[in-house]
Amino acid sequence: MLKDLTSTIKTEVNQLPDKCRSVYELSRNEHKTNKEIANYLGISEKTVENHLTKALKRLRLGLSHYLMIVLVFFVK
Repeated sequence: MLKDLTSTIKTEVNQLPDKCRSVYELSRNEHKTNKEIANYLGISEKTVENHLTKALKRLRLGLSHYLMIVLVFFVK
């Protein structure tokens, strides 16, 4: 199940628009701050925040069925 979850996350991230994916990966994989990402990509911090919001929303939607499985598993 962990392999499937990891694969699904990678698929969802790869489907993000290029700039959005770059911002997400810099934030989550390279642990950069919004300010560092903005400076690195030459965009505003607000744009970084918008890209992260968009990416996380899309990931939440793509992974929603895993949340249901976890809830059912732990409620029993």
